[in-house]
Amino acid sequence: MKWYVKEFSALTKVSVPTLHHYDAIGLLKPSVRLPNGYRLYSEGDLLKLEQIVALKFFGFSLEKIKVLVGNDEEALSHLKFQINFLDEQIKQLHQARQIAQVIVTEIDTRKTINWDQVASLIKVYQMTKDLRNSWAGKVYTEKELQQFAQVDQQVKQHYTEEARTAFKTLWDDLFAQAEANLDKDPASAIGKKLGMQYTLLFKQLKEVYQDYPELWQSICTAYEQGKIPNEVMPKKQTDWLDKAAKALKK
Repeated sequence: MKWYVKEFSALTKVSVPTLHHYDAIGLLKPSVRLPNGYRLYSEGDLLKLEQIVALKFFGFSLEKIKVLVGNDEEALSHLKFQINFLDEQIKQLHQARQIAQVIVTEIDTRKTINWDQVASLIKVYQMTKDLRNSWAGKVYTEKELQQFAQVDQQVKQHYTEEARTAFKTLWDDLFAQAEANLDKDPASAIGKKLGMQYTLLFKQLKEVYQDYPELWQSICTAYEQGKIPNEVMPKKQTDWLDKAAKALKK
């Protein structure tokens, strides 16, 4: 079977302008040329167009489709990547829908929108996305990543930037002192001093997660299993400080 462009368009439901565009960019050219100069589409062209339509449906650009058509092995590799991309898009759309639902509910109940709340939800969504693409995405569940983002927003609402910076500085200084004393007995005088500081800071940190006990447990489990990067929680120093804190109880 062979078809003129209008017949091919009617058969495939792809518009004539689109077919002409595919021809112009070299994506799909009619493969049969008649003596009078007219060109027709063949059954091979139909199969190729079906591939083009399928790949376009999955979100590939025409430029990428030109590379993938006729190369099943390459197409398979890119389809696997595209599945991950589409999964990410689904998550984003789901989050956007949740935020939109909050706005609709606010309007229905109060006839006004709490834009501060909406802005906070968007920040949680954005931070969850960033966490998902970091080491945390390989360690924690989607629900836990969202909870991390929620905790971050709560901390920013209740503590000034200066207070947050000061708290981080206390931890950094404590880890630095612990590193400088790793060769000493955790039960020594310096160990007990640093162990006391560690106990107080650890208590404050745990209080931040008091509304998320399951998340806190997941953090502790991830640490015990060595899944938290050293730059986030230096293991040697933390282990030494743990022993120093326990020495205080003896």
